[in-house]
Amino acid sequence: MSLYQVEKLFFDLVTDPVRQGLYRQDAAKLLDHYDLTAAERQAIVDVDVTQLFEMNVQPLLLQPFASMNEMSSTDLFAATGRAKNWDNRSELSCKVQD
Repeated sequence: MSLYQVEKLFFDLVTDPVRQGLYRQDAAKLLDHYDLTAAERQAIVDVDVTQLFEMNVQPLLLQPFASMNEMSSTDLFAATGRAKNWDNRSELSCKVQD
């Protein structure tokens, strides 16, 4: 898995209007510029945020990606809530040391 490449793509889409335009015109062509696995490419093309979340893509990068694909925050939250590793991720981020 090339998590860095997925997150770089999402960061580029947030910060670079030219890449945003290329994504809207031909997402597959833009994805050729990133070293992605077949599963990552498919999840991005399908805007499968549940799968992307399960791949451990940073939620702060998923939100603008979902938004640019006309997915509401409510739908994004519901999709990430269905993720198989939701419980594990929340435990990691919410652990408090005594």
